[in-house]
Amino acid sequence: MKKNLFVVALLSFLFVFSACDKNVLIPSNEKDILTFNSVEDIDNEIIKLVDMSFDELVEYEKQKGYKSYGRECEEVYQSLNFDSFKTKEDIARFVDRNSDYLEIITDQYGDLYLETKLSNNKYRYILNKDKMYILNDSVRKVFNEGEISTKIENREKLSRIREFDDKNNIISSEFCFHPTKTISSSMEIVDESSSKSPSSNCGRYAIDRETNNRDRTKIEIKLVESHIGGQYRIYHDGIIRPYKRFLGVWCRCRRTISFQWKYTAYANIYGHNFTAGENRSGKKKAYKVESYKQLFFMSDEIIFDWDWYYLKYDCWGDTPSTDKAYVECY
Repeated sequence: MKKNLFVVALLSFLFVFSACDKNVLIPSNEKDILTFNSVEDIDNEIIKLVDMSFDELVEYEKQKGYKSYGRECEEVYQSLNFDSFKTKEDIARFVDRNSDYLEIITDQYGDLYLETKLSNNKYRYILNKDKMYILNDSVRKVFNEGEISTKIENREKLSRIREFDDKNNIISSEFCFHPTKTISSSMEIVDESSSKSPSSNCGRYAIDRETNNRDRTKIEIKLVESHIGGQYRIYHDGIIRPYKRFLGVWCRCRRTISFQWKYTAYANIYGHNFTAGENRSGKKKAYKVESYKQLFFMSDEIIFDWDWYYLKYDCWGDTPSTDKAYVECY
């Protein structure tokens, strides 16, 4: 009984603590890198950044005196003159010349997309050109597969690591690997057996796309697990993007996007039930609309007995070029 009361008290403290607004961005003494005091500071900053238009993002970063890796990638993307491409190979050659910023990916349906690097990673707007940031007394580098962290004095060595691979000859015991656990990404086959909870049919991942000739609207939502700062955290991560097909490759375009983010997620931790979610809608002219929210977090000591998934969701994105793309589950 005492153990249960302790767990409840601990969880109550954690969830109240997560609600505190500490949105502090600290200029680093290190050159061209952002420093944060806590994961809460990072979350609050990312929530603000992903809701900005590209023009708002540029103005914000100029005021703060830095240029993020995400912005740099998008500037390269927006510099493309698609009329100058005559063949799919022309697009591939351009991407190859700009491989630090762009990539062509194949989704689970076999379609080709021209995307920016780290296009589905919300940290892209807080990273420097080396894809790094500082959290407390460690420097961290972000990859699609997760993060590598080390002491700040190892920053230059970390910047030379190009792949999320612990067999790299630069790697030593001073480097820690933090894989990002997610049921699926836009580049992977969805494993239905692992994405569905036995007590819920809503799982941890959903995607829909609506296509009208050369136009497409795509929506994707997922729950992502992250281990950082000595705690396990569950995030909701959603994105809506409109595309135009050029020479067989789906490329981003700007559209008026109406949207709704409405979902409830569930976590069972040591037999105690928690729910969290979001319910908002709107309209904006943009290249994308995103949704990002920390839902649950817990300390290392209580991670061994928990489950989490969507209880329900009703999310959609609509553009003038296609029918509404939506995912729903009740």
